[in-house]
Amino acid sequence: MDLLVGYIWGLQGMLMKYLLSAFAMLLSFAMCAQPTFPVNGTREKKVTYTAFTNAVIHQKTGVVLENATLLIQGDQIIACGSEVQIPSNTRVLDMEGNHIYPSFIDLNSAYGLPKVERAKWDPSPQMLTNKKGPFGWNQAIRPETDASSMVEHKAEEAEKLRAMGFGTVLTHLPDGISRGIGAVITLGEDENLNLISAKASAHYSFRKGSSSQDYPSSIMGSVALLRQTYYDAMWYDSAQNTGEINLSLAAFNAQQNLPQFFNCEVKQDVLRADKIGDEFNKKYIFVGSGDEYQYLDAMKETGGKFVIPLEFPDAFDVTDPYLTRLISLNEMKHWEMAPGNPAALQNADIEFALTASGMKNSKMFFDNLKKAITNGLSPERAFDALTMVPASMLGIEEQVGSLESGKMANFLITSGNLFDTENKTKIYENWVQGFSYMLADRTDPDLSGNYNFTLNKVLYPLTVEGEPGEYKVSFDLIEKTAEG
Repeated sequence: MDLLVGYIWGLQGMLMKYLLSAFAMLLSFAMCAQPTFPVNGTREKKVTYTAFTNAVIHQKTGVVLENATLLIQGDQIIACGSEVQIPSNTRVLDMEGNHIYPSFIDLNSAYGLPKVERAKWDPSPQMLTNKKGPFGWNQAIRPETDASSMVEHKAEEAEKLRAMGFGTVLTHLPDGISRGIGAVITLGEDENLNLISAKASAHYSFRKGSSSQDYPSSIMGSVALLRQTYYDAMWYDSAQNTGEINLSLAAFNAQQNLPQFFNCEVKQDVLRADKIGDEFNKKYIFVGSGDEYQYLDAMKETGGKFVIPLEFPDAFDVTDPYLTRLISLNEMKHWEMAPGNPAALQNADIEFALTASGMKNSKMFFDNLKKAITNGLSPERAFDALTMVPASMLGIEEQVGSLESGKMANFLITSGNLFDTENKTKIYENWVQGFSYMLADRTDPDLSGNYNFTLNKVLYPLTVEGEPGEYKVSFDLIEKTAEG
């Protein structure tokens, strides 16, 4: 009996030992798990490396590496150069004939945010805000707006931006005079991984947006309201505040050390905003309207940096002489000179970034970029204005903007030089945080060219134009015998 009892106790001890071991193993897995949100199914762990070899790598402005290698692991760049040591557990992709660029950065986006709707007209006057809570009295002053708490992944918007070469955007809600805080996010699909900076910037304009209040009703009123907000915020932050709670003014004060972006719908807005900046010791980054070349000396005197659109006016329809006479000379000259606006700022030595915001057709982005280059913008400055300049304006140049060790794996694989105005370059893939988004198959053969089509021993010249997936075929119906 004693022997049997001892045997049973031994089995229990072994069982407890195995259970404790299993529990410890599960506990170790739980401690190693990084996500703080549930995952439905298995999660892919990117433990291997990926090497892109034999590529022309445009590491940053002025640095082009021939026959080079880009090595990444997960969402991070491990190495970039001509003599990169490739680890044994590496997936190697031969990029012979292809180019690699850092993905672009857009500083004026509303990506992932709800559309701003105009307030419905109400004949009765509204003097004070109808927003509930201890906020400011005017709905056009909304510094408490936080883009990071509102943004959500929108597949169609992200796809359009990635097709233009963007991998990172500064997004904010374009509503109001004081518009709140912008967030820097990447254009991936996982909202829990996309956020780079939740409190990246503060935004302003002279348009009151969706506010249904009567005031302000003019630019003069908007200027007065913004100036008064600065003074109110100074008072609120001082010892004179005796207990009043105003969440709008508290938020306004909290964002004063962030990069300050001022949306300017016309060139005169830049000068108005600059005077406010001088009064309150603020150096704005002006989001321009594309007509800065008209006041170039005044733009230079502000000492500010700019974010410039690549949307240019369409050509006027002048087929009807009665309608044509209504087109002003000013409009015609702007149509002619707007594509030269980036070059004008470049020649004036004004620092600027380029944005795709306001484009009616996103497929025209590279056409307009090449039009700006044709009108005097240097390819190097264009590259800089889409990568390192916007990164430095936000202070995130250690994370994005170039292809260097330790930075985020945001890059483009292209068929050639993106800034070549003579040839059409395709973006094959846009990699965002180490994940590939395919835009075109780089293995597809180019079938464009001239052919002879034979039917019943008769030759018909055939021309194929376009690119894979968008070919256009035309026949020459002039018959030629097979003999000649």
